Amino acid sequence: MMARETRKQALKDIARALSRYGPAHDVRPLKSRKYADVPAATWWRWVKTVKDSGAPARKAAKRVKKRAARRAK
Repeated sequence: MMARETRKQALKDIARALSRYGPAHDVRPLKSRKYADVPAATWWRWVKTVKDSGAPARKAAKRVKKRAARRAK
């Protein structure tokens, strides 16, 4: 159970970091700070899963649209 919760939170954290800083952002510090107990192969599989899903790009686009709408008012 705990591993499933860790994976779910890690995927959210990875998506948030990549949507904020771009797809080339180095997520190694996030792993060492918060997910040190996760094996490296598992971590990089999760990063690939998030990148392949397109979620970070969608989140970034949504954020840009919201800001543009606020500025237009």
